[in-house]
Amino acid sequence: MKVLITGATGLIGSALRSHFKRQNIEVNYLTRNQRLIQSDPHAFGWDPNNGIIDGACFKEVQVIVNLAGARVSRPWTKKGKKILIDSRIKSIALLKNTIDKTNDHQIRHILCASAIGIYKSDKEQVQSEFSEPESNTFLSKLVQNWEQKSLGFEQLGIKTTILRFGHIFSNKGGIYPILNYFVFNRFNFLPGPGMQIYSWIHIEDTVRIIDHLIKKKSQGIYNLVAPEFISHKELIQAISKYKKHKTIVINIPSFLIKVLLGERSQLVLKGQRVSSKKIIDNGYLFKYPLIDSCVKILN
Repeated sequence: MKVLITGATGLIGSALRSHFKRQNIEVNYLTRNQRLIQSDPHAFGWDPNNGIIDGACFKEVQVIVNLAGARVSRPWTKKGKKILIDSRIKSIALLKNTIDKTNDHQIRHILCASAIGIYKSDKEQVQSEFSEPESNTFLSKLVQNWEQKSLGFEQLGIKTTILRFGHIFSNKGGIYPILNYFVFNRFNFLPGPGMQIYSWIHIEDTVRIIDHLIKKKSQGIYNLVAPEFISHKELIQAISKYKKHKTIVINIPSFLIKVLLGERSQLVLKGQRVSSKKIIDNGYLFKYPLIDSCVKILN
């Protein structure tokens, strides 16, 4: 098997490349980094904004993992929102159009990134892959559009899998190093009351689930979250457990976060209880099912 990865230098993509390398699976990847293109025979150039792609990237590839997309933590200005949309939609369109014009490709399966931000924010209701999406937030509309475009690969006869990622916990990026830094320096910041729910997943389980879905040739929508969901306050307490010093808890009022972040404050103040039942029923066994086991290995 040979795999092509987009977004391969990001948090998930880098971990996935390392995972496949340990299994002796050959990986091509698309990048705009000219240094990598010139130095690595598996790196191929592309520029979705300008419709440019090196078609040689598809040679002998059977599986694509599409992780392309700007981080939603960037400012949600009019320009910022356009970047978030274009970075997802244009990359999908470029891949789909190029594959459609490539008569001799061997691609049979594509796995496309998505996010649990599609779901309603609810402290009680558990959201599954069959739950109704949120209807009136920018984030949910972004994800719905993203998924709709991704499912277009089915028109080409390519098995399509949607990966709805939760909060990825890793020492190499994402929110975890930030939280760990403040706890290490004796401060715990709680946005609002700190009761917003985290549906999280360890980076190792993330890449192992992707590998699992590829090997089982599974299609459809899957939540990539651990079985246990916790509140922000409980997460901080779990991290603090492995420190030898006491920390000071500082509550940041919700209204202040809304003033500072505007519409983007929903990333901090809202959360979802998201189910992992479907991937478990598919036969996946979590290595880090509980937050304590996850934090222990990351500390």
